[in-house]
Amino acid sequence: MTGLRRPAFVCALVLSLVLALPPSLLPGAVVAQEATPGASGSGEGPVLLFNAPGMRPDLVETFAAEGALPAMADLRARGAVADGGLITPFPATTGASLATLLAGAWPAEHGVVGDRFFRTGSPDFADFATWADPGLIQADTLPQAAERAGKQVV
Repeated sequence: MTGLRRPAFVCALVLSLVLALPPSLLPGAVVAQEATPGASGSGEGPVLLFNAPGMRPDLVETFAAEGALPAMADLRARGAVADGGLITPFPATTGASLATLLAGAWPAEHGVVGDRFFRTGSPDFADFATWADPGLIQADTLPQAAERAGKQVV
């Protein structure tokens, strides 16, 4: 009888230790990206949502300081920053990246999984979608939320 209790005790002990660990320490754990801190101020000023896939903020700073990017230099002088850029979603395509930036959700939530992709359940490969198809993004986007709040979106 004692031989049967020891493996059960060891299994229970190991299981309780694994369950006590924070999820971020488990192998293969997926940890959500921290939320972007809100901008200071009343929120009444204009907002520029700028997307440049592949652009490196450190090179923009260098080129702006040399005078090669006067518009970016002006934005930086007014306080615009892009510290480190964004974490790239997977797949790292323009369509998935832009939809992730607009919606603040990962591709599994907003539904755009590439620049051109085939719809699940399609009888053949003739039925495809592109990231710019109207109504494709399945999550609320920042421009939609801004329009609902009475802001002008261009």
